[in-house]
Amino acid sequence: MNDKDDRFDKELAELKNPSLKKFKTASLFWNSRELGIGYNRAEVDEYLLFISQKPSLSDELTKKKFKSEFHGYIKMDVKFFLKEVAAHRYAETHQEENRIKQEEKLASIDLNNPNFRSLIYGYKKAEVDEFLQLMTSLDRKEILEKNFHSQIGGYSKDDVDWYLDKVIQSKLEK
Repeated sequence: MNDKDDRFDKELAELKNPSLKKFKTASLFWNSRELGIGYNRAEVDEYLLFISQKPSLSDELTKKKFKSEFHGYIKMDVKFFLKEVAAHRYAETHQEENRIKQEEKLASIDLNNPNFRSLIYGYKKAEVDEFLQLMTSLDRKEILEKNFHSQIGGYSKDDVDWYLDKVIQSKLEK
């Protein structure tokens, strides 16, 4: 297993069991604006242990207020981690709803009429149009591996990605 997989596994374990997370402490050099002031370490550790034992909590995670202390945990790290835990728990509890929404979105896409919106910043139109003409001769792997360049005034990245997902799904069904 490579380092990226190990790091991903570690981060996933921390999201599932927040008490495993270790934060860096604030120092005088870390951020001159905060001057070494961070969140109370004991209070944060206690809260992480509490939320580890209550996997049903998700929305309330980011509302917790902590006392400040010298050489406490870096405030931005703690806030960001709690938001990640909340997002992870929300995704897990709403997995079936999200799957249904994705299926509905894919079902609404017409493969014969790709109708991509133009956005301020999106995929290069010429590249996407050229790829669509070649797509019938490509297999799933080649479609999955395609990366488009971006441009101002390009096609909506979401629209194109959803369309390609629908194409891949239709090739799987054949």
